[in-house]
Amino acid sequence: QSLAKQLEQEGLFRREAPIPHHLCLKEMASATALLIMQPHSNVRVPAKTYEYIASGRPIILIGDEGAASHLIERHRLGKWCRDSIPAIKNMLLSMLDGTAPIDPPAKEDVQRFDYKVLTGQLAGLFDRIVSENS
Repeated sequence: QSLAKQLEQEGLFRREAPIPHHLCLKEMASATALLIMQPHSNVRVPAKTYEYIASGRPIILIGDEGAASHLIERHRLGKWCRDSIPAIKNMLLSMLDGTAPIDPPAKEDVQRFDYKVLTGQLAGLFDRIVSENS
């Protein structure tokens, strides 16, 4: 709470009241970046991560190294930093001074997660399994 208040006072963070899901998606699409805070979990990828990917906006993940950080880094979807005050401070300062800008992911990196693409990959896998067992 105290860190959030400090960041709000410096104009780097703001909290909003809950809004309907369709409006949330619209807001996400217009954001500079989207934040995921996931401390103490190295095996889960939060479901909202996939909505964030679909928005095409860069993702900032604060948390432990694991499945979510690997996803963000491997597919160039944003930035990841460890859940520690010095790491978060360094990341924010480097983003603000331009030494580590946060750029939107490339279209092809986002499209890789489109449900049509993923469904096509799954269908191809099923086709290979069926043809190998025939």
